[in-house]
Amino acid sequence: MKTYINKHILLLLSFIVFMVSCTPDEDSKSVFADDELPKIFFVNWSASQSINANGTLIHSPVVSPNDGAIYEWTLESETISEEKDLNYIVTETPGVYTLTFTVTRNGISTYRTTELTVN
Repeated sequence: MKTYINKHILLLLSFIVFMVSCTPDEDSKSVFADDELPKIFFVNWSASQSINANGTLIHSPVVSPNDGAIYEWTLESETISEEKDLNYIVTETPGVYTLTFTVTRNGISTYRTTELTVN
């Protein structure tokens, strides 16, 4: 009987230790200053890109920090999207254009550009 109680106490203590170790650690959360410049990360982004007319231009950048961020995609200074992810059907005539992605957070902006050739 004593062994039975000891096993249950050990099981209960193990469970308590497990539950306490699973609580979120508030100190491990990233905290960004209000004036911290957002960083932009892309997959398949280069200084120049090309696409066929009527093709779909798709980009999904990662922005950090992104709390309160405002996004803008422009093609030759004309806004084509205000979403973070771009999914744009290219209707421009063949030529070379400047595509810009701008992120503004707390009044501080950063951007990435590429030369887009429409075939």
